[in-house]
Amino acid sequence: MKDITDERSTLEKPLSFQKMRFRYYLAKRLLPKNQVLDIGCGNGYGADYFLLDYSGIDYYYKAIEEANKNYFLNDFNVMELPSGLSNYKDNSQENIICCELIEHLSYNDGQKLLNEIHRILNPEGYLFLTTPIYKNQKELYKNHIQEYSKSEMKEFLLRYDFKIIKEGGYYTTYLIDFLRFIRGKNKSENFSLRTKEKKTKWLLIKITKISNLLGYYFPSIAKHQWYLCQK
Repeated sequence: MKDITDERSTLEKPLSFQKMRFRYYLAKRLLPKNQVLDIGCGNGYGADYFLLDYSGIDYYYKAIEEANKNYFLNDFNVMELPSGLSNYKDNSQENIICCELIEHLSYNDGQKLLNEIHRILNPEGYLFLTTPIYKNQKELYKNHIQEYSKSEMKEFLLRYDFKIIKEGGYYTTYLIDFLRFIRGKNKSENFSLRTKEKKTKWLLIKITKISNLLGYYFPSIAKHQWYLCQK
């Protein structure tokens, strides 16, 4: 996989961190209460939502080190994706989360990912998946290899025999773009989405929470799509 360290959510990146929190909030609300495997778990923040029912895998060893340090009661492993999923037995997983990962894979590896997820999910197991909406992006993000429109993603899921139970969107950039425009008026002010400055961080957190909800309630303007699927 391509190195995506720059995209990983941390407390110093309040926008991406709040988007990540919203994804886990949705997954927690939508998935049945069972064991959860998070494919592309990053630093393991999903454990805050699923507690001891949660385990994760990621290709980036530093993220897994951080996850094991902060959530030592959970199980985290370094694994190349999607090839590492071959380590799991057929029908062995009850719930799978796969958030903002498939866009970092080639089309062929995306096919392998969905095929492997379908194989390891138990009968009637659930998948919660999120990814950007290609047609609603201004441009392909530098670390993304293959993005999908909503129709393409739905066709992809159905091709691998997933039943789409619910679908929607989250996050829109209108408020962030407006903030950038306003702050950019003052050339002496260096505005960044990565900040430790308390007032700016507080403002970004509030704006991102509202932006997540705007995309959720008005999916036609959302930048990201989400799906709850059943095997």
